[in-house]
Amino acid sequence: MAVKSLQRVPTHIWIPPIYDALYKIEVVGDTTTDITDLILGGKLTDGVTETIGNFEFTIDNSAETYTDFWSNNDVSNVYINYAKTATTKRFRGRIEKVSYQNNTVRITGRSESSKLLGITVTKEYAATETSVILKALFDSYATDFTQTNINASTKSVTATWYQKPFWECVQELCHLSGFDCYIDADLDCHYYESGTVNNTTEAVVHDSNLFEVGDFAYDQSLLKNRIIVYGADVGELPLIKTAEDATSQAAYGVKELIINDSSITTETQAQERADYELDISKDPPLVGDVTCKMLAVIPPGENIRISAPYSNLNPAYYKIVTFSHDFDSLQTNLTIEKEPRKIHHLMRDRISNEQKLSETPNPNEMRYSWNFDYGTDTGTHSTTEITENVLKTDGSASGTWISAVKAESSNRTSCELRVVGETLVGTVYYVSVDDGNNWQGVSPNTSKTLSPPGKNLKIKVELNSADTQIKSLALLYK
Repeated sequence: MAVKSLQRVPTHIWIPPIYDALYKIEVVGDTTTDITDLILGGKLTDGVTETIGNFEFTIDNSAETYTDFWSNNDVSNVYINYAKTATTKRFRGRIEKVSYQNNTVRITGRSESSKLLGITVTKEYAATETSVILKALFDSYATDFTQTNINASTKSVTATWYQKPFWECVQELCHLSGFDCYIDADLDCHYYESGTVNNTTEAVVHDSNLFEVGDFAYDQSLLKNRIIVYGADVGELPLIKTAEDATSQAAYGVKELIINDSSITTETQAQERADYELDISKDPPLVGDVTCKMLAVIPPGENIRISAPYSNLNPAYYKIVTFSHDFDSLQTNLTIEKEPRKIHHLMRDRISNEQKLSETPNPNEMRYSWNFDYGTDTGTHSTTEITENVLKTDGSASGTWISAVKAESSNRTSCELRVVGETLVGTVYYVSVDDGNNWQGVSPNTSKTLSPPGKNLKIKVELNSADTQIKSLALLYK
C-alpha cells in the first residue's frame, strides 16, 4: 500500500494589481508644475541607511518655456500608484543642478535627507539607548523632520561626536544597534530593526512581472571575519579593539577589515563597533539585482517577495537595500540584501588604504589595547600616587604602581607597551598574565612574546625617580 504524506505544503499565489504603476512628477518653485508629460527620460534612486536618494529628469524645452524657470533648492515630488491617477507621494527631493542642452532641461538633485549631510553634530552621550540619541539629535539639529516612526532598540551606547556629519552619526547608531534608517517623502524618520519589515503588497514573480535577474549569488568578496578598530588616541596612545570569528576563518580564511574612527574614545565603544561589524560581515551575503515592471509601493529597507526558480531564487522574502525607478522603460531595479561590490568600491577602499600607509601606529599588528590616562585613581600604590592626571611617586625616591587585573577570554601571546610622560629614564615595566603571580619584563615600543601566555593581565611600573611623571600608558596585545 502506497504511503501518502499528510504534511501540508504552503503555497503562495500572488495576485497582481489590476493597474500598472502610474506616476506623476511635479516641481514646486514659484508655482507648482506637473512635468509628467514633458519628461523625455528620468530616473529615481532611493535606499536605506547607507544611501541618500537622488533623481534626474530630462524635460522637453523646445519652446524654451522652462528656461530659467526653476532654481536650485526647488522641490521635486514623485507620486506613484496602482490606479488611474497617481496621488500618493513616494519621494521628495531638492533640485541641486539645472542644465540646458539641445532644447532640453535636465534637473538633478537628492532627497530631503541630503540636508542632514551638511549638519554637524557636537554631542556626548553616556550609556544611552540609540533611539533616544536619535530623537535628541533631531530635536537639536533638524526640527523640520518628524520622529513618528523611530522605534526603540535594545542597545545602549556611549558616543562622543565633535563636528561629525549628522547622517554619519545616524549611520553609526544603525551600525551599533542593527537598525536601518531612512527619511520618507513626508520628512518623517524611520528607524527600525534591520530585516524585520515585510512588504505585503509587492512581489517580483517569474512569468509575471519579472524581467531579469542579474548577478545574484553569495558574495565572498564582502566577507570580513577579523575586524580591527582604531579609535582616537587616548593620552597620545593608540586605542585598538578586535573582534574575530574562528568558524568563519576556518571556512573562508582570515579576511580583515580595518576601521579608523576618531569619534571612538573608549574601549567599550571600540569593542562594540568591532563586534557589530563582525556580526554583519562574517558570513558571505546574498547580493544581486532584479529588474521588473515598475513597482509602486517599495519603501527602502523592506523585505520583498521574489520568485525566480530558473535563476535559483526560491520564493522568499529578500531585503531591499536600494531601488531605482526608470521612467523611460517603466521598470524598477532592486538591489537585494546589500549593494554588490563594484569597481568604485574597490577603488575607494584602495585609496583609503593607501592613505593609511603614511602612518602606522601599530607596526606589530596588535589586536587590543588597554589604556590608562590616569584621569582617576586606579590600581594599587606603594609610595606612588595619581594626582592631576599623572602617575608619580609621593615624593619618595622610588615607588611601585600595579594595575587592577584585566581578565581576557583567551590566552594572550604577545604585547607592546606605550608610555607618555617626563623623565622616564630608569623606570622599569612588567606585565603579568596570571594576575600578578609572575612578572615578565617589557620595554616601551618593543614587541614582547609572552612566555608562558595567559589571560589575566596586570601591569607593574617601578618608578626610580621623584621627577618621573607618567601621563598615559597603554598595553597593546594580541
